[in-house]
Amino acid sequence: MLRMAKFLILTVVSILSFIIQPSTSIAENYLPAFSGMRMEYVNHGHTGEHVNISVAKERNGWYLFEGFPGLMGKKVWIRPSQDGKLYMWNDKTKEANVYVNFNVKVGTTNSHSGIMCSAGTVVKNFYKELTISSGTFFDVTEIHFFTGPRRCYDTGVENIFFAKDVGIIKWQDTTIGGPRYFELVQ
Repeated sequence: MLRMAKFLILTVVSILSFIIQPSTSIAENYLPAFSGMRMEYVNHGHTGEHVNISVAKERNGWYLFEGFPGLMGKKVWIRPSQDGKLYMWNDKTKEANVYVNFNVKVGTTNSHSGIMCSAGTVVKNFYKELTISSGTFFDVTEIHFFTGPRRCYDTGVENIFFAKDVGIIKWQDTTIGGPRYFELVQ
């Protein structure tokens, strides 16, 4: 009888610990982050330059990214949320804006302002598998950034590819000097 009671208690505790565990959001799956994280990328264009994306610190679920694609060396606070969205803090308006929504179908747009020349994003494609020079990645979402009514010739980021459980694996910048293609080094 005592064995049965111990077994039941252990079973209930195991079930409760599984249920109470905080769940990972879809957004966290596509942009895993932690303080001190650093990822290296190479420009596969003519320069071969190496750049880094890093997380300087974390505060209440917000991560301070340095070297984030398209932001030309600026630091930016980003928060993955339980609703499958990445939010970016806008210093001008002092509010969080939806940067990317991973819960939508291909072709769905998201308008925003204050992020360089970009007027919004569109989910361009989902790839079950995508191979780049550093390897093959699964469950990849391609996000395309579009400009607004004013034309920008040095628009910054044009596409970012987010791989599940990895983060950003590649992106393309559009500059006055032409496009630049960056891929994860590993």
